[in-house]
Amino acid sequence: MRTLLILGTTLALLTPVSQPALADDKPPRGRKPLSEIIANLEKRGYLPAEIEYEDGFWEVEAYRSGTEFKFLINAQSGRIVSREADD
Repeated sequence: MRTLLILGTTLALLTPVSQPALADDKPPRGRKPLSEIIANLEKRGYLPAEIEYEDGFWEVEAYRSGTEFKFLINAQSGRIVSREADD
């Protein structure tokens, strides 16, 4: 019984911990800090829910007043390139 417990514990420790889903691209150096981008959206009344980096842009899903919005934000400048409501 003790052998099974040790084996089970060892397997649990060796099992990789799941990582958050990230796009293949990595944000470039010198980009606007993600914390500033999130703060900018929150200052405008949005609640960011999902953020992904792809091809030089942050793709952000955020909510305001029960409506979902999708943003495309330039990673270098932090400028909002597009915003659309998802009905």
